[in-house]
Amino acid sequence: MYFLRSVLLTAACSALAVSVSAAPTPIGADLATRDVEDAITLERRVGGGLLKAFSKMSVSSAQKGQSRRKDATERKRKANEKIEHSVSRVRAPDHLTAGLSSSERAKLHQAAHDRARAQAVTHSQKASKEERRKKWESSAGSSRKDRPSGRTRYPSPSDRHRTASSLRDANHRMQHTENIPHRHDSFSVGGHSTSGRHVRQAVGNSILYHHDPVGRGDNRNPKPFRNDAYSSSHGDHSLRGTHPISSSSHSGRPLHEYPVTSGHSGYYGSGRPGPARVITSHADGRDVFHGVVGHDPRRGGDHDDHYMAEYRPHRGSERSSDHYSNYRYGS
Repeated sequence: MYFLRSVLLTAACSALAVSVSAAPTPIGADLATRDVEDAITLERRVGGGLLKAFSKMSVSSAQKGQSRRKDATERKRKANEKIEHSVSRVRAPDHLTAGLSSSERAKLHQAAHDRARAQAVTHSQKASKEERRKKWESSAGSSRKDRPSGRTRYPSPSDRHRTASSLRDANHRMQHTENIPHRHDSFSVGGHSTSGRHVRQAVGNSILYHHDPVGRGDNRNPKPFRNDAYSSSHGDHSLRGTHPISSSSHSGRPLHEYPVTSGHSGYYGSGRPGPARVITSHADGRDVFHGVVGHDPRRGGDHDDHYMAEYRPHRGSERSSDHYSNYRYGS
């Protein structure tokens, strides 16, 4: 009796659950639910496909890059091997192998041969790069011709030593240049003034760059100073037919001009050179300063005439009192 009652109760509960779950829902709610489910499913499918496509593209690009690098490395290795095999056998000098055992001599010979092969590879690489650079620069549409490299090239110890030696030598020669002005003297020409310090600086740079002029194109300094005579119709009668630098001061030695600037290091090939020039001569083991010249349109004559600057010695300087007695500095 009790068993039959429990079975009937269980069957009734099951029927009630089925009737509740099978209850009808509104049509609008059912459609909205299906639309949301379809949108989510479509987004997952499309998004997953795009992700797969992008992943495939990135993996493919990486694989291609790796393959190219491997191919380039292999080509480079084969080219280097070909160069190394073309080098004839090199042996170490006899004075290094004298008195050594056969194994030690073999090591020295092998080291010498390895150095020779490495040098051959380096030389070939530099020649190949230079050839490619020239070919690229000569091609149509090249916009980087004659442009300096972006890499910072630091000077080697030997270059630094050579530069320091050149600077010391130029400074020593400037200090002993004949007729060199005092650093507190002053010169003025064409409405522009400059100090003896900057004049001395220009004289030193003229000595420093005498064999390797600096600048661009035809305007490289120091350059020869023509010292042309003034025209016979010059407005100043005292200047007609004369020269800015008198022949008695240079005695036929070649004259050179160099710009005077007020910068910390003077003129070294960049920037504006300024209106004034120092005139020097470097011959027969003598460095001579002949004066400062510049253009002065107010004095008449041709537009390219040079005039000696007016010299004002430093007050209280013994060296400036008699040092210029044999030279003409302005009028």
